[in-house]
Amino acid sequence: MSITPGTRLGAYEIVSLIGAGGMGEVYRATDTKLGRDVALKILPASFSNDPERVARFRREAQVLASLNHPHIAQIFGFEHADGLSSTFIVMEFVDGEELAHRLARGALPLDEALPIARHIAEALEGAHEHGIIHRDLKPANIKVKPDGTVKVLDFGLAKATDLASSSSASVMNSPTLSLHATAAGVILGTAAYMAPEQARGRAVDKRADLWAFGCVLFEMLTGQRAFGGDDVTDTIVAVVSKEPDWSLLPTAAPPGLRRLLARCLEKDPKRRLDSAAAARLEIDDVLAPSATASGIALPAASPPAAAFSWTQAVGWMLAVGAFAVAAWSLRSRPTGSSDTPVYASIDAPAGYVLGEDDALSSMPTRTPFVFLPDGRSLIIQAAKDGKPQLFIRTFDRPDARPIPGTEDARVPFVSPDGKWIGFWTANQLKKVPVEGGAATTICAFSTSLGPHGATWSAQDVIVFADSFTGQLFRVPANGGTAQPITEKPPFPYLYALPVFLPDGTHVLFSRLAQLDAADTSLMVQSIDGGDKKLVLASASDGRLIAGGRLAFMRLGTLMTVGFDAARGEIRGDAVAALESVRQNGLRGRVAADPGDGMFAGSSTGTLVAIRGPLIGANPTTLMWADRTGRTSSAEPAGAPDGGRLWTRIAPDRSRALVSLQTPRRAEGWIVDWARDLWSSCDGCVTDLGSGAWSPDGRRFAVGSKNSIRLHTVDGSSPDELLVREDGRTLVPHAWLADGRIVYQSSDDFTAFEVKMLDAGSHAGRTILPRGVGTEADVSADGRWLAYTSHQNNMDVVMVQAFPGPGAKVQVSSGLGTNASWSRDGRELYYITRATPDGPAVVFMAVDIQPGPTFQPGKPHELFRVTDPQRCGILRCYDVVPDGSKFLLRARPASGHQTVSRFDVILNWTATLQPSR
Repeated sequence: MSITPGTRLGAYEIVSLIGAGGMGEVYRATDTKLGRDVALKILPASFSNDPERVARFRREAQVLASLNHPHIAQIFGFEHADGLSSTFIVMEFVDGEELAHRLARGALPLDEALPIARHIAEALEGAHEHGIIHRDLKPANIKVKPDGTVKVLDFGLAKATDLASSSSASVMNSPTLSLHATAAGVILGTAAYMAPEQARGRAVDKRADLWAFGCVLFEMLTGQRAFGGDDVTDTIVAVVSKEPDWSLLPTAAPPGLRRLLARCLEKDPKRRLDSAAAARLEIDDVLAPSATASGIALPAASPPAAAFSWTQAVGWMLAVGAFAVAAWSLRSRPTGSSDTPVYASIDAPAGYVLGEDDALSSMPTRTPFVFLPDGRSLIIQAAKDGKPQLFIRTFDRPDARPIPGTEDARVPFVSPDGKWIGFWTANQLKKVPVEGGAATTICAFSTSLGPHGATWSAQDVIVFADSFTGQLFRVPANGGTAQPITEKPPFPYLYALPVFLPDGTHVLFSRLAQLDAADTSLMVQSIDGGDKKLVLASASDGRLIAGGRLAFMRLGTLMTVGFDAARGEIRGDAVAALESVRQNGLRGRVAADPGDGMFAGSSTGTLVAIRGPLIGANPTTLMWADRTGRTSSAEPAGAPDGGRLWTRIAPDRSRALVSLQTPRRAEGWIVDWARDLWSSCDGCVTDLGSGAWSPDGRRFAVGSKNSIRLHTVDGSSPDELLVREDGRTLVPHAWLADGRIVYQSSDDFTAFEVKMLDAGSHAGRTILPRGVGTEADVSADGRWLAYTSHQNNMDVVMVQAFPGPGAKVQVSSGLGTNASWSRDGRELYYITRATPDGPAVVFMAVDIQPGPTFQPGKPHELFRVTDPQRCGILRCYDVVPDGSKFLLRARPASGHQTVSRFDVILNWTATLQPSR
């Protein structure tokens, strides 16, 4: 079809050609149904004629369409018109000048460049919160409207339209480069903004966008590209090996701006700024200077090193001075004052990270802050080398000081009089004076995860949440035995994050949902028991703040609402107070905590917060490992984002079913190695994240609350109910050749039985009674059952005759879990840990001698890897039939990330909109 003005593509009438590039032609058009201008991007025919890529793009487009941000041009639709050989995208039409055209006229003055840079950072921040990376940020993809508003175009399309499907980490994930390999002028425009890891063909994450942001900002300030060259090769060489010419920066560029550029243009992504929110805050500090400090070296405006050192020292002194002035105003200002808010960023104590530096957790999983009641001092939990410590930060001092007696302390909370700090350590709740000293034990508390929040009343009662059972308990602050104040909540909920109301007899708490992070609510109950009262739906982590208001989290946004604490009722409508506050989303079946917000509010109206996205399970990828531990990628192109919780290989080895955990929900995916693609498998996975293939590979047994159902993987027939047990959680483990299915039945994962379902039966019979074992697997010949059993305060791998009865034989030498048989029954595999709390997972094998009796050999180590998540009670690996390769999960190339800086807003409540 020839596309000219007046051409109709469905409901869209072409007005004019806007431009053409590597991702197709772009036209201005009129939406005749809605009467609005839109932009149509006609994708290349080579893309549209590939059904797999079209299907993959459609999935990406659904995610991209969810972006609704004032500085991002939105996608409205993904369509195909009769007579047109290509698919097209319907996008928001942005009437403005491309930043590339503006830069062709020269550098921008600071007062023009900084607002544009701030809008770009906000756009990146909003997209990254949704897990979307631009991958092709450059001036040609940025438009400045006549009113000065910035719109970033083509978000995420680089990934969606990538033709290099054989390698998701290819350099070709830049669409302009892959489609116009001979158009040097166009290529240069993209290559000049590639991060070094992208130019080397490695996997990229949001830090690649921060690099491109630094390139764009440098170009706005200097009128020249940070990395240029006569051709593509020269440009990429400059990106990978050379530094920008820092002397080009205008002499008026303040130190904070130079620091931001240096952090964005770090060639090592581990040292690079990793948050668009942090970039935005740095720009805010330049636009309205506040108290920030960073140890990164600034690029010099002029060559003499001595002059630079003096400038840096002066900048540091000014920053500390600004924070001291802000702190003085905090001390002298009465609560409720209408002073102008003061914004600052503060680093964790030198050498420490916020929360816990746990190799199994990339970010804090509990709020690392709590204010003392006077609102002028902050208790901070930080960690060094994996060991937590509590610090006190008084706002009239430039540093935080450790509190003696709080080594290895977690989950801090304070007494109402501000004299004591409570915390959890060594399976005990303890307290220590604020100034430090000998810690006093309050009560024993042995749950390995620690309490999920604790609170202290004026009547010296402490209420805390059990992370495992989800119950709330009370205990006298002077010590005693903890008593439950709630029943164990019904599946799929947990009670957590309690906060005493002023009357000292009622607590506000979160009812967290383990299936859907949006299905959370705030509730109130008396500590003496009684009925629970719903306070607010779709809300978690409620905290009382200054001004008679309630602050709470709603999927990454900090909200506030008027609150009548005496009646336990909200007043008016909730309003958004601060976006992009880091919050825990769903993190796995048992350790689900879709609630904790990384913030704390004081009685004087101060807010501290860690900015960032909703956190899900640690991001992981699939990899193969041979018997020596040599690894290779097991993921085709187009891999979905999220944490891989477990995987099961199909009997023919061509596919595997993968349970993938996003921050909000669990999803099922099929990885198909024969066709080199991923495909969604709706209905294959529930919240439990485990199941079993049928011997013919056509169906899958899916476990859930109350039942096991059979799901046809290709969707050709409806699901079939196999067995139902009301009030129980059922998890299939093995589907034998004769049709029998072995499954686990439990009281919400706290009391386990292993059962067997005969072919054609709808009722299982117990083969391992309650409390004997879990994680069962049956040898291929159906003779032996391997399982994990808790013996002498330790998990070990046991084997007995299947289906029993028979003698029990311990197979593992010491700690062992997650047993799995080889297909020929001659080997049994299991995992252990190099150290009890360490991340190194050791894969063990035991030779099994054939014969009428079970004859195991001596366990021997195959290899060891670092697992970013604990396997828990569901096996998180699988083995090919001949035992030559193991399918595992691994941390992405971006590695372990930590948080060492947080934001402070003095007089924050002055910025809040009143509740309506």
